[in-house]
Formats: sequence, C-alpha cells, structure tokens
Amino acid sequence: GGVTGQEVGDIVKKEVLDALDGMNVSMTPQPDVKNITVEQNIQTLVQAGRLNDAFQTALSSNNLSLVVFTCELLNTTQVFNSAICPLSQSVLLSLIQQLSVDLGEKTEVKHAYLHEALVNMDPDNPTTKVHIKTVMGQLEQSLKKYIQANPNSKMTRNMKILAMAAGSHMQH
Repeated sequence: GGVTGQEVGDIVKKEVLDALDGMNVSMTPQPDVKNITVEQNIQTLVQAGRLNDAFQTALSSNNLSLVVFTCELLNTTQVFNSAICPLSQSVLLSLIQQLSVDLGEKTEVKHAYLHEALVNMDPDNPTTKVHIKTVMGQLEQSLKKYIQANPNSKMTRNMKILAMAAGSHMQH
C-alpha cells in the first residue's frame, strides 16, 4: 500500500525535529524566545544559506502561508541553480505536497517551485521511491482541478505541463 499524505507529513516533520534537536543553536539567551517568530527564524536560515533548514522549518509548521513566504524570500534560481539541489528529497516531496493544496492563490510562485521540485526529484532515492506515487497523485488531482476552474488562465498551459510531468513520475 502507498503512504498517505498525512504520513509523508509526519515523516518529514520527524526528520525536521530530529535535525533541529541535533543543531542546538546556541544563541544569547533571550528573555522571551517566543518573540522570535518563525518567519524571522526562516529569514535567518535563508541568510545563512541554510536553504534546506529554512524550507524544513516552514514545511513543518503546517502553515501554507509560511511555506509560500519562504518561497517568496528566494527565487527559484537561487534555490535550484547549483548542480546539486540544496533541498533534500523529503523536503521536495513535502514542498510539492503542500504547494499543491491550493493552486488558486499565489499561482505563479507555486508553479515555479513545483516545476523545479519535479525536475529535482530523484526516483532512485529510497525516500522518494516510497512516497512519489502518493505525492504525484495528489499533485495531479490539484492540477486538474486548477485547469478545470481556470480554463483561460495564462497559467493553465504551464499547469498542464506539470500534470504531464507528475504523471510520468507516477509510472516509475
């Protein structure tokens, strides 16, 4: 059986929390750490060039607007332009999963990241092998919904191409 989207989320979240546990960032003690918002935390990680950590933080917050906020802090070229993708496969899968939830909002940003995430999927990666069909299935459904709802949008053609890419990943 495949893994549900919820389980993918839980696995990624566990990886994120383990990673954060392992980091033990030593900061000057703050009187009230709650003042450091997640957004500031993400900005700090981005400035430090720790893109995977930044996206993990956003994705594990279960808050789509934080994920989009992180996407908008960077353009896709900054994230995906190096030979080796800085985002782990579990982050890419989670990113696809969360960005495909509502394609009607911030469509262009989401499309750009979905496109790059699809290009950077590694079907041979063990984590990816387990989850790719589920995530691509969800993505394809979301894309079809967007295409039906927005037949005349200039983004629809791009979404059709993404749907084809998602479909081809499902055949692995």
